[in-house]
Amino acid sequence: MKQSFYKKAKEVYNNLLILERESSKKVINLLTEFGELTVTQMFIKMRCEQPVVSNALRDLKRLGVVKFDREGKNMFYSIDKEGVQKINNATRNITWKVKS
Repeated sequence: MKQSFYKKAKEVYNNLLILERESSKKVINLLTEFGELTVTQMFIKMRCEQPVVSNALRDLKRLGVVKFDREGKNMFYSIDKEGVQKINNATRNITWKVKS
């Protein structure tokens, strides 16, 4: 039980570190504001290099925070509300267990 709790707590902590990165926050803010964007649209709006956006998107997709739809050659990224809810729930569960 304790090992499972600590493993889950570490996973939540690592996820929060990714969400705390400046590039991740900017991507999330853009997608929240505009709904759907391509990588090109994001790096132009962020005024940064394309790999910065691509790396942030890779991590956010892995966490389930971002989803994508392909339309021809274009990939449109948006916020995955179900994935965000899962992270919120996991964070709440860890917080609750620590307080208990």
